[in-house]
Amino acid sequence: MHGYQKDRIVMLVTKIQEYSKKRYQIWLDGEVAFVLYKGDLRHYGIREGEELDEAVFELIQKEVLSKRAEKRALHLLEKRDYTAAGLQRKLTGGGYSEEIAKAVVDVMKSYRYIDDTRYADQYIRCYTGRKTRRSICAKLVEKGIAKDVIADAYERFDEEGNEANEENMAVELLKKRHYEGGPIEKKEMDRHIAFLLRRGFSISCIRKAMAELRSGYDEYHEDIF
Repeated sequence: MHGYQKDRIVMLVTKIQEYSKKRYQIWLDGEVAFVLYKGDLRHYGIREGEELDEAVFELIQKEVLSKRAEKRALHLLEKRDYTAAGLQRKLTGGGYSEEIAKAVVDVMKSYRYIDDTRYADQYIRCYTGRKTRRSICAKLVEKGIAKDVIADAYERFDEEGNEANEENMAVELLKKRHYEGGPIEKKEMDRHIAFLLRRGFSISCIRKAMAELRSGYDEYHEDIF
């Protein structure tokens, strides 16, 4: 809770604890406020058990943490693309508040440094042929991309005639698992099916792939005998 002294809002520094090798987590009025370097603590005179003026608090938020978070975001984006949700999680995981992380993500969006639509388009093109549509969609949702954005991306993808043949993908995976269509025990068959289900293939697609392999196996043996 904030205290009042002659119309000044002040907060009590209730705890300072080590956050990483060089940074410290600051608690104000019993709640986590921000993470600062040891030099920042000296510069702003932050000490456990003492008060912190709201003006100093606002200065730290705007002039120190927001700028550092933006610099951190740019550094992360130099290495790889992020979704909006993924970048926000990365920043909050690094000790920045939800408020600051969201504001920085909005700045990155305004610069078009992050774009969930572009990310979904690129991800689908990259993994189609290696992953099923179901598993790709699940991964994009996990990364924080809205379902309607994913649906729109797939609509564009299909209009370009890029739809993957998932049955062929299932056939190739079964071959890699040394299933060529011959008779096998039910337990082993169930393991193959479970493997493909985990990869995102539908049961109908799996059955078609197995039927194709069995057909090829029978033709092969007819040629021999």
